[in-house]
Parts: sequence; structure tokens; C-alpha cells
Amino acid sequence: MTLYQLNIDPSVTRLTDGVRIPFDPRNTDYQAYREWLTAGNTPQPAPAPPVDTAPKFDIFLNQILASNLYQAVVAQSITNPTVNTGLTVTMGALLLAAGGNPNIDGLQAGINLLFSGLSYDQAHIVELTGILDQSNLTDLVTIPQP
Repeated sequence: MTLYQLNIDPSVTRLTDGVRIPFDPRNTDYQAYREWLTAGNTPQPAPAPPVDTAPKFDIFLNQILASNLYQAVVAQSITNPTVNTGLTVTMGALLLAAGGNPNIDGLQAGINLLFSGLSYDQAHIVELTGILDQSNLTDLVTIPQP
């Protein structure tokens, strides 16, 4: 019977009572664990670390600025007032969000306005989808469909 489970940090948990035992040779519980191992037993593996699903607006902003989509938007914003306004609203919302003050409605409104006047192709959509995914924003921001 498995009596211990490894933890992500350097310790084990004794399953019979939930006590976390640090890897310290002076600790009598750790000494008992080592004897248990020496007897040929194997602890349960450590649970998988939690997945970080928090939105990463700073990553989104940095990746957007380096994207081909952004280059197309900037080029079109010079002659297209709708794209220019959409870019301004979107970038303002992103800067606020990256600074810790997210306004998802403002960000979505800017993206909607931007895409309403933008000439884009499927490669831009694929690129934006990947950036949204990498920055954990796919559940917060939707890409307008033509």
C-alpha cells in the first residue's frame, strides 16, 4: 500500500494523516519515509503543477506589436479613419490592461471597430488566434468574423 505522495517542492505527504514531511534528515518522519523507501516501496508521483490560466495582457501586447497583423493595421490606419480609431481604442485598452487595469469591453470594442474597416486575410486571423491563445485571452476576446 502506498503511504506517501511526492510533492512538487522537496517534501512528501503522508497519506494516512495528510502531514507534509520536508526532506530533512533530522526529521524523524523523514527518517521513517526513507526506511519505507529502503524496504522497496514507491511513493505516488507528485500532482501536476497547476496551469496558469490568468490573462497575460503584457504578453498579448508585446506579441501584437511584433506581428504581421499589426504591420497591416498600422499601414491601413494612415488612410482609413475606422482602422485608425480602432487601433487607437485597442491599443489604449491594451496599455491599460498590461498595466493592471483591464477593460475587456473596451478591448473588444476596439477590436470590433478595427476589424470592421480592416482588409485582412486568413493568415492574420491564424496569427491573432495564436497570440490570444498564448496570452490566455481566448475566453475573453473574440475575433470578429467577416
